Amino acid sequence: MRVLNIRSRREAGLGAILIGLLMVLAAVPSAASAATDTIAVGSRPYSVAVSPDGSTVYVANFYDASVSRITNLTSATPTVTTMPVPVNPVSVAVSPDGAALYVAHLAGGLVSRIANPTSATPTLTAISVESAPVSVAVSPDGNSVYTANPNSDSVSRITNLTSATPTVTNISVGRSPQGVAVSPDGKYVYATAYNDGSVMRITDLDGVPPTVQSIPVGRNPFAVAVSPDGKTVYTTNSSEGSMSVITDAAGATPASTTIPVGTRPVSVAVSPNGNTVYVSNINSNTVSVITNPTGVTPTQSSIPVGDSPSSVAVSPDGGRIYVANYRDNTVSRITTQAAPAFTAAAPPAATRGASYSYTFTASGTPAPSFAVADGDKLPEGLSLDGTTGTLSGTPTEAGTTSFRVVASNGVNPDAETDPITFTVQAAPAFTAAAPPAASVGASYSYTFTASGTPAPSFAVADGDKLPEGLSLDGTTGTLSGTPTEAGTTSFRVSATNAAGTVTTDPIVFTVQASPVFTAAAPPAATRGASYSYTFTASGTPAPSFAVADGDALPEGLSLDGTTGTLSGTPTEAGTTTFRVVASNGVNPNAETDPITFTIQAAPVPSFTPSPTATVTPASTPPSGVLASTGTAGVASAAAVAAMLLIAGAVFLLARRRRHRA
Repeated sequence: MRVLNIRSRREAGLGAILIGLLMVLAAVPSAASAATDTIAVGSRPYSVAVSPDGSTVYVANFYDASVSRITNLTSATPTVTTMPVPVNPVSVAVSPDGAALYVAHLAGGLVSRIANPTSATPTLTAISVESAPVSVAVSPDGNSVYTANPNSDSVSRITNLTSATPTVTNISVGRSPQGVAVSPDGKYVYATAYNDGSVMRITDLDGVPPTVQSIPVGRNPFAVAVSPDGKTVYTTNSSEGSMSVITDAAGATPASTTIPVGTRPVSVAVSPNGNTVYVSNINSNTVSVITNPTGVTPTQSSIPVGDSPSSVAVSPDGGRIYVANYRDNTVSRITTQAAPAFTAAAPPAATRGASYSYTFTASGTPAPSFAVADGDKLPEGLSLDGTTGTLSGTPTEAGTTSFRVVASNGVNPDAETDPITFTVQAAPAFTAAAPPAASVGASYSYTFTASGTPAPSFAVADGDKLPEGLSLDGTTGTLSGTPTEAGTTSFRVSATNAAGTVTTDPIVFTVQASPVFTAAAPPAATRGASYSYTFTASGTPAPSFAVADGDALPEGLSLDGTTGTLSGTPTEAGTTTFRVVASNGVNPNAETDPITFTIQAAPVPSFTPSPTATVTPASTPPSGVLASTGTAGVASAAAVAAMLLIAGAVFLLARRRRHRA
């Protein structure tokens, strides 16, 4: 095994302080045990520890080189099994997962690692450390083990615990360290410097060397323990019958006060809730019980135990303490009275209409009962079981309620939660989700709203897209911006809170544009001829068409308001002026300039007469054939006469022109 020595070893006699203490114990007359429940173990039990699950107690028996394993702890006759270990076991600690046991041996400079300590065949591995380790502690993560070594004024840190060659680093501390403890976060190690009257705080544990700071306490500090929150450190000052309370233990300026306890206090343990500290007084045959230890006026009582109580440990639920009685060869099993302390008091939100259950829990002995604090009220539909602490039911109304819960067991003080802000959630439901149309280039704003507890947030549904130029505020639900393109878009909006999500139906959203004429120059028409011309205009929605107020179309023509087609058959020739308007509800309307519209007359037919006429004499009918008479002859004569008249008129006109010339 590799050992990193940070300071030279100084051998000063094998566990001088501890051996002296044991000699004192041998001289103390036996006293009748006042504990009503004791468990026989090995010879000279000196240290006791409880497994993390509370099912097993381990006792280091100094004289007979063994560890007693006690199970069936709630039985009237617990089961005791003996596990052999190397000589002089003086301290015992359990890993956080309960899978390993560590035993410090006063002789031989050893720490035993016992794997599977609850099995029928546990495995023991010996690890060499500095001489005469007198106490052992395990880090919260189980990766490091620490021992206090009074003969070398050091603390050993053991890492790589499961390897064939664990690493041991020796850290120089004050004179004759006796007790060692680790903070709940594993960042600080505390060791009592017996001959210096101080506690050594070790930080920067991976540094070379780590940082060591001395905190003054009482005379001859022996054992040390850390509160569950890591803020307070307790030491027993064996020569002056007191316990030091170090507040702000991990801070820059720790402060120490003392509380008187019994005679020769040598062990200290803290309840899981931190409200109670237990001190075993080896010459008083008592355990001092200090409640509210960091308060202005701590409360103290005393429990008689066996002869020469050398070690005390608390069960994980705080309901029992175990005391190793060195001269009795017993362990006292004491059911404690402990004031309640909440261990679970943070109920999650409920949902309206959904079944709900949450259990408040609190430590304390006897087991506490639960109630809603006077003047407070639970949400409608929920109730609190006074025995189990279960808050259950089906909430009927959404909203936020504030209430407190009290745990009591007849031991003062009761425990009371801070005001609990409890939310009954409701899934969102849209209350406004019909945005009106927008207009290109015009500022737009519309707010989607939705009920729900807590207030929901808003988003465009996955895969959907808003019109260009618009955005949706996820907090307020406001759709706003300036649209840049006309047209119709379909999208959905979702509202979400812790209770669920609701999505609108597809919203058909129109970005409108005012009309603009794209064709407004109708050609001329002809009187009596069919006519058609179509005015066109852009715009969203599609515009309709009309003749401007006060104007009129030519007779025979009309304008289709939907298609914009000007059509019909003009009846009168001439010129007309009119205007056409396109509108779609988006201002401004489009209006043409005045249109000058012409209806032309139909062309007049023209005749070109022949300048001369030739008269052909009638032929003489053949002999025997009568000449034609009747209407046919009359018609021919009339035609000839007409042509003669026309020829005469042309002749006269020609003469007049020549005469004038």
